Amino acid sequence: MAQMDVVEMGRFTERGLFGRMTSEDEDIIADSIKRMGIEEQQDTPLRLLSGGQQQRAYMAQVLARRADLILLDEPTSSLDASGRELFSHILDEERQRGAMIVVATHDIQLAAECNQAMLLAHAVVAVGPGEEILTPEALLKTFGIVLLYQGEDKGVGIVEREHGHE
Repeated sequence: MAQMDVVEMGRFTERGLFGRMTSEDEDIIADSIKRMGIEEQQDTPLRLLSGGQQQRAYMAQVLARRADLILLDEPTSSLDASGRELFSHILDEERQRGAMIVVATHDIQLAAECNQAMLLAHAVVAVGPGEEILTPEALLKTFGIVLLYQGEDKGVGIVEREHGHE
């Protein structure tokens, strides 16, 4: 199955499994492929692509649905830095279009961009705007470590939870 086939599946909700694709469907599919930057590999079998390239194809499928509610589970896994930047841009565009986006993620940077975020660690640790709730204390309670971004160079420091021994 080629990437193009995966993206076309995003239109099945409109046309059904055996329905004919219209020129509007074809335009939506082409636009989704272009937005995710996978035009050159659209005929490549999905199994021959890297994890990041596969993620882009799956996101293009999501875009082809033109859904008002988008549910994503770890959408930035396997993406490189440019893929994450593109994904962030695409999410902004979809929010501007009016879509509601719900994301399950361990990606702290992605969570920081969310209007509402929830940290869970066997219970709700914090709820609120991503930038506000991603405090060192809340991250330590949730993950057992904290990633601190400091200064313009955004250096990373890791602080681990105390283990109760010396």
